[in-house]
Amino acid sequence: MRLLFLLVIHVFLAAWGLGQSPPTELYVFLPSEIRPHAMRQALSKAFPDLNVTVFPRFRDFRDRLQEAPPDAFLSLQPIAEALNHGGALKGARDGETEEVYALLSEKAIDAEKIGELNIGVVDLLGRKAMSTFVQRKLGGVNPKVKPVTKLEDLLSMLQFSYVDAIFVPKSKIGYYKKKTELNLTVTELGQVTVGLPVVVIINQERAQLVKRSFSQLKPDLNSKLGVDQWVVD
Repeated sequence: MRLLFLLVIHVFLAAWGLGQSPPTELYVFLPSEIRPHAMRQALSKAFPDLNVTVFPRFRDFRDRLQEAPPDAFLSLQPIAEALNHGGALKGARDGETEEVYALLSEKAIDAEKIGELNIGVVDLLGRKAMSTFVQRKLGGVNPKVKPVTKLEDLLSMLQFSYVDAIFVPKSKIGYYKKKTELNLTVTELGQVTVGLPVVVIINQERAQLVKRSFSQLKPDLNSKLGVDQWVVD
């Protein structure tokens, strides 16, 4: 009798488990000063209802997105656009959904000779696409673009004169200056802007859960993601 009871309970629990929905998958590719492992831990803690996977490289992110699409992903706006996805939520900072970029270098740069420079940049789109992206942002001039995976690698490129300048958000200039003893010079590029992070929802059945999760993010974590609020696109 006891054996029959345990068997019934086992069958019931198995059937209940089969009826459960799979976890909501969130992919993240967001190059920043935060290490991927630390970002995954922070986001997993903030999003207990989401299964978070953080990718350190664009190629890995792009390939997994194609092989096993998630319910949603978090990335920068130009990355989402390059992958033919529109953002369901746009990250904003001080009311803006884009941020201004500048060139950072050891020596002063002649703005008329930018096309002759070697410029370092964090790889957001893959080597060829990144070169095209930067050249377009710089008004059609054709500098030699050298992508790297991590933000801190850009400083090494400057230190060893592998590049003449790095193309970075103005909001990160303080971070770079703090990380090096180099005497860095900022070259303004006018209103050259790049979109801030966006959240793309692929599985609309999970849309409300994803939106609610991001709307409840605390200010300190939003700040680490480079935004202060999320707005519906």
